[in-house]
Amino acid sequence: MTSPSSKASAASSGLLGRLNSRQREAVLHTTGPLLILAGAGSGKTSTMAHRIAHLIAERKQPASSILGLSFTRKAATELKERVRGLVTKNSGPKAAKGLLISTFHSLCARILREHAVAVGYATNFSILDANDQVDLVRELMRSIRIDDRKFDAASIQFQISQAKNRFLQPAEAESYFFETSRLPPDYAEAAFAIYPKYQEKLRLLNSMDFDDLLFQSVNVLEKRDDIRIGYQQKLRHLLVDEYQDTNPAQFRLLRRLLGPERNICVVGDDDQSIYAWRGADSRHILEFPEQFPGAKVVTLDQNYRSTSRILEAANGVISQNRHRHPKRLWSDRGEGNLLELVITEEDRAEAEFVAQEIFRRAHENREGREHQARPWKDFAVLFRSNPQSRVFEEALRLRQIPYQLVGALSFLDRKEVKDTLCYWKLLVHPKDDASARRVVNWPPRGFGKTALETVHEASVQSGDGFLASLAGLPTLYPRAAGAGAAFTSLLDGLRLELEGLEPTAIALSGWAKRSLDRIGVRKALFDENADPVVAARKWDNDDELANSIGMLEVEELREEVRERSPEE
Repeated sequence: MTSPSSKASAASSGLLGRLNSRQREAVLHTTGPLLILAGAGSGKTSTMAHRIAHLIAERKQPASSILGLSFTRKAATELKERVRGLVTKNSGPKAAKGLLISTFHSLCARILREHAVAVGYATNFSILDANDQVDLVRELMRSIRIDDRKFDAASIQFQISQAKNRFLQPAEAESYFFETSRLPPDYAEAAFAIYPKYQEKLRLLNSMDFDDLLFQSVNVLEKRDDIRIGYQQKLRHLLVDEYQDTNPAQFRLLRRLLGPERNICVVGDDDQSIYAWRGADSRHILEFPEQFPGAKVVTLDQNYRSTSRILEAANGVISQNRHRHPKRLWSDRGEGNLLELVITEEDRAEAEFVAQEIFRRAHENREGREHQARPWKDFAVLFRSNPQSRVFEEALRLRQIPYQLVGALSFLDRKEVKDTLCYWKLLVHPKDDASARRVVNWPPRGFGKTALETVHEASVQSGDGFLASLAGLPTLYPRAAGAGAAFTSLLDGLRLELEGLEPTAIALSGWAKRSLDRIGVRKALFDENADPVVAARKWDNDDELANSIGMLEVEELREEVRERSPEE
């Protein structure tokens, strides 16, 4: 007969067998505060999953006493599935019952659905989505006579969100709006005036926005000792992923949930803290040992993805940061190839070098072969932001190198880019009906569905094209005559200015930027995208498009491609 102790040893061996010594150290420290500094590629998710499984299988902690928090639903789901797999394998499927692994917002929604009355809300409150939030701000702007054509409602809502993330009540947010946010003075005044009215309106509507889920949950736990103590007694172990990205409101929530045993384990990497613009405060991870005296710190520094030379280069760069926990990533995957550093004068030269190098390496003579030596799938180009893809795509296309864009649309396939190109195409090809129909009401000009259908039917019957038929709106559909005249006048003005330009790249790019302004592209993007970060990214794409006009010197490259076309 197998003794209980031998069963426990076998289970422990099964749980810890694949972990390295540092990971095991992090898993086995089960009492008191723990900071796991997890470098890139060091197996942090695996360590967290094994730690939770160990608490359940070995320490016999009820799964319902464990709370795991992450920033995205995808990350929370992955962690939960890994834990359930480990627990089921070692202790059976029932042992994981009641385990709570969620995002911060999901946890707060759960708290408020039960206790919202403690902060003056009914428990059946509604949650406003991003569009509703911006619409509410716009409504309030009009109510106090702030011109919503001059001020971008989405930007003001974003700043209110930032104030809440810093746990600033309306009366406490003046310093943030006028100093910290670096807003223009008129925008700071508008945001400061709107914020209290925004909160009052939310309460009247029995509604919350996403930031209120955190904000009001903290209020509940701070106003009601009985509720706070109840959660502390139930949730005996807190685990937090990507701790370097926590904002002040999330930090305050964790402090209120944490019981006297202080069983909090946070996992993160201060070297990967890049979300300060979103309210994240890297001091939370940098000062963890001071904020939680007696905390144990475990550093996961073995990287499982890269070779030593890559890691040494990364270590050399990141070590220059003044505020960080010391760590040096290493790997047992061998030295790897030497790194090559290339410095170019600007982005186009960089893209051309990359494309040329791919072309060369794909066709270099290896082992006596005279044709393409490496398949295209052996190459990858990494870039930091979506607008950068344009120059790389252009350079690759000019050399007829096939490529696949991963994680984003091709630059020329992005809606905001296609819309702008449709305007420009209409200046040269007025009978491009597809382009005309695409942008005639973008940005919105007040065309109704009936008016556009009337123009379309007239263009089909006459064969004159959409733009030509649009000129007949005063007769066809008088109510839309003003919108039609505004659109054709805009195109005529852009075309006239274009025809009078000097044939230089600088002149053409300047015209392109002015055309974006006259079309109203920036305002349209911020109006139709509730998230100002998304809107700004789309505007960057159009701005990059304007920069690119007239910049290509392609004949030499085309000749190179003609002489040596790659075989796929």
